[in-house]
Amino acid sequence: MKSVRLPAYAKVNLGLSIMGKRADGYHEIETVMHQIQLHDIVQVSLTDGREIVMRCNDSRIPIDGRNLCCRAARAIEGKAGYEIGVDIQLTKNIPVGAGLGGGSSDAAAVLRALNKLLQLQYSRMDLEEMAARLGSDVPFFVGGEPAIASGRGEKLQKVDFNLGGLTVVVVYPGVEISTTWAYSKLNLNLTIKKKKTTLTSYNGKNVKEIDFPGVAPNDFEEAIFPSYPHLLTVKQVLLLSGAVYASLSGSGSVVFGVFDGSVDVGAVKKMLSGQGDVYLTQFVSGGNF
Repeated sequence: MKSVRLPAYAKVNLGLSIMGKRADGYHEIETVMHQIQLHDIVQVSLTDGREIVMRCNDSRIPIDGRNLCCRAARAIEGKAGYEIGVDIQLTKNIPVGAGLGGGSSDAAAVLRALNKLLQLQYSRMDLEEMAARLGSDVPFFVGGEPAIASGRGEKLQKVDFNLGGLTVVVVYPGVEISTTWAYSKLNLNLTIKKKKTTLTSYNGKNVKEIDFPGVAPNDFEEAIFPSYPHLLTVKQVLLLSGAVYASLSGSGSVVFGVFDGSVDVGAVKKMLSGQGDVYLTQFVSGGNF
């Protein structure tokens, strides 16, 4: 086998609580992450050389050592203990800088692809350990199962939410929001005083049975909406249109709404067309490893 082609799914955050700042400079968080069907395509091929070469259909994406895909290939190379020749072809469909984890998902796909191509037989835990050194969200995408993420986001606890049959309306307003900037806008003294409730007890329940806004709102909304009021408008439109849940994803800029079969999501998409790129997608669970 010389080549593997994998989907790299986006994710949304069902609630995101910021618990405080850690001694290492990172922030302690708690969030539920769930994949959606919107995805990039990552094709990884072995070559006869010793270089890691990357190509991408989006000219804004760096294709050198700064890219997480290249760093993922280097991580595999370092653990395996020998040089490899790799060609990575990335087809971007997930908006960049949107809070959907596209770059992290792409990197996890490279880890999984090379593990298979090189017949390394690294366990899921092995890959998650490598992934954690690449970025906080990358371990989640190794397995892709719904999980409560804590710590920096690298500590995962599997959950079982029944989200089948629901449609996710994803609205990308065409702006990128820096996570570093978003954290700088937080008032941690107020944020950490909020009631923080674990979501573990909600395993196996339908999303309509869970008070996500009350249990774990996205704390970034208070920091970001004042600077980007149109994102709040999008959230309000989603809720008024019948979404059972609507939220910023991660630190934004995407706002998404979750709808059951009682709402014409096509009409919702049309209503929001002036707010940016609108995607209709669904939840997808696991199948990555």
